[in-house]
Amino acid sequence: MDSELQKQHENMRAYDMIVHLRQLYQEQARHERFDISKALFQARLTEGSLVGLHVLKMIGYVEALGRLRFPLGQELATDLVLQSLPNSYNNDEPTTYAEAVIGPDSEKWLEAMRSEMEFMYTNQVWTLVDPPEGVKPIEWLKQASRSWNLRFDDAIKEFGFIKNEDEPCVYKKSVKSWLRRCFSMKDLGEATYVLGAVSWKSSKQETVADSTIEAEYFAASNAAKEAVWIKKFVTELVVVPCIANPVDLYCDNNGAIAQAKEPGSHQRSKHILRRFHLIREIIDRGDVKICRIPKDENLADPLMKPLVQCKHEAHTRSIGIRQMPDWL
Repeated sequence: MDSELQKQHENMRAYDMIVHLRQLYQEQARHERFDISKALFQARLTEGSLVGLHVLKMIGYVEALGRLRFPLGQELATDLVLQSLPNSYNNDEPTTYAEAVIGPDSEKWLEAMRSEMEFMYTNQVWTLVDPPEGVKPIEWLKQASRSWNLRFDDAIKEFGFIKNEDEPCVYKKSVKSWLRRCFSMKDLGEATYVLGAVSWKSSKQETVADSTIEAEYFAASNAAKEAVWIKKFVTELVVVPCIANPVDLYCDNNGAIAQAKEPGSHQRSKHILRRFHLIREIIDRGDVKICRIPKDENLADPLMKPLVQCKHEAHTRSIGIRQMPDWL
């Protein structure tokens, strides 16, 4: 990142920086597509120039648009190349019946048309009939561009749809918010029609109270998600080589650590919402490593609870906070 971009993003947060960079590069890509398209449509071969170099330049424009997610069909690209050539390169074939009859090779064209009509009549590939009243014959049929499906594929994937590998014309999308609402409950209830459950059990809990293990487990799950986001962000910046290693997540509760490393669920943890169990997947994936830290060495304690003066001063110095007289 050059100095000018650093000055622009100096006071921005990480999310604002990402949004601004995305808008900046998208705007740059749009300007580049416009310039290349303008050069492609305005390109003309001058008399006396080499045709090969001109065609290679036109092909380069088409390939550049393809790299910028604006592909052109083969027929359209061929028409643009032919239109850029001067009139002297056009063929001398007649375009209408009148030109074929009046031209110097009129006998050859009449013979070709006569043989074509006889061939169609002999094979009985048509039957001449009068058109219905008020109906005119079709002059031509316009064929759709061959690359329309590619543009449709790119556009629909931007809305979160996934292409079905078994059926190319079928796209699928999972609405995660709807699924989350269906499964973020203690008992399945009416959602059993999705899972096909046939029986379940509900047991009465004698006491209703927030557990310390649950609170620590919820906090560790949220911290793990933040650690994964920060790790991905720093990885894209390519400034910290050691970010590829798992991020250490410290917790001073043995029960929460055991719950995070537990591969399955048991009877007393079934009431915990499913979204908090994401920490297990993050740990198994190797993005985060949860570590045990003694209560006396937990540097986050000054931010959460009162401490004795000696321990408070030791923790604040460990996290880099100094009193004003120390700086004078």
